Amino acid sequence: MKISAIKTNFFKANENFTSFVLSQIPLLKEESVLAISSKLLSIAQNRYMPMPSTHDGFLQIVAHESGELLPKNPSIQHEDEDSFPIVPTISQNNFFLNAGVDKSNTNGRLLLLPSRIFEPLEELWFALRKQHSLEKLGLLLIDSHCLPLRAGVVGTCLGWYGFNPLESLKGQKDLYGYPLRVSQVNVADSLAVSADYVMGQSHQSTPMALIEDAFPITFRNHPPSAKEKDEFFISRKKDLYGAIFKM
Repeated sequence: MKISAIKTNFFKANENFTSFVLSQIPLLKEESVLAISSKLLSIAQNRYMPMPSTHDGFLQIVAHESGELLPKNPSIQHEDEDSFPIVPTISQNNFFLNAGVDKSNTNGRLLLLPSRIFEPLEELWFALRKQHSLEKLGLLLIDSHCLPLRAGVVGTCLGWYGFNPLESLKGQKDLYGYPLRVSQVNVADSLAVSADYVMGQSHQSTPMALIEDAFPITFRNHPPSAKEKDEFFISRKKDLYGAIFKM
């Protein structure tokens, strides 16, 4: 697998997301996956907010943006370098600190996660396929988050288009000839982690990465269905870690 970061021009609020990406990427080849930082889409959607002056003001924004605070009435145990609280949340079907509200590379403002994901990816997917005369193309919208019991940040998938985010290994045989019964690979998050690492976290100005020769990926020519989204963004009842939500 080959992953190449793509350096771009400076992207400004309310610029057209699709037009910008089309103007910045190199020639794409069949069966490529283009990973894109969610920050580009957030900026295109002008998801900025003024920096609050108080902890309570910041927590109100976090609570509004998150699906749930963990715990529901958190005591502030951690603060960032600006003495703002750090609160575990669930947002965009994912674990995020402070609902993914970002203070870095935002010129003194807050930047929220995108409000719409799959519709802009669909528009971009059709435009890129037309521009590069492609049949098989994947898109991946990614962000960074922290995992429980691990230091540091890694990439995570917020949305995808043009490929299966999961690959089932059911029926394949292990090293000893026994058939696998339930195993499946999370393709989308695996690619997100790799692309996020290559794209960097600070001043690189590389908000996109081109992934080539990745295997296995099943490309699709239709939008993710509600069923496919439910299979990827699983419910707590199906989550093997679901018990922690009851603690």
